[in-house]
Amino acid sequence: MDKLLKLNFFELFSIEPIFNINLEQIQNNMRELQKQYHPDKYSNQAIEVANQSLILSSYINEAYRTLASPLLRALYLLKLRGVEIDLVHETKFSHAFLLEQIEVREAIDEARDNQDFDQLLAIENKLQAKEQKLVQQVDELFTNDKLELIIEPIKQLSFYVKLQQLVASSIAEI
Repeated sequence: MDKLLKLNFFELFSIEPIFNINLEQIQNNMRELQKQYHPDKYSNQAIEVANQSLILSSYINEAYRTLASPLLRALYLLKLRGVEIDLVHETKFSHAFLLEQIEVREAIDEARDNQDFDQLLAIENKLQAKEQKLVQQVDELFTNDKLELIIEPIKQLSFYVKLQQLVASSIAEI
């Protein structure tokens, strides 16, 4: 089990370290790994073995969450290539992008305050479309190995993911 913990997430799932991955394949690989190393399977073993299976199971879940999310996958893939992005402190964006973010946030607040479920769904659909466009852009930049251009779309993708989470929580409140 120790050997598996030393593998990167792509190696763990036996897939090529690229951005455009087959999500069904990683889901199937995750299920196979969890079947093999689930802590319940080792509950009657020595405490060290049971603890290792628990740690490995958590690692498998973290790997799946990371690879299943385009944003987290992009950040992880960049990290493997020696590039780290600080999404918390690197917040310099174009004026147009920042204005758009403010307008979207105001639209979400207004729809939530008015409990306008249809408006929240419309906003969610627009955000998903923008996210998808950025995911395609990030995929192209990874494919063409243009890492120097990839930071801005990843930072923007991070904003759209956060806005979608805000819409989802607003919908849940209604």
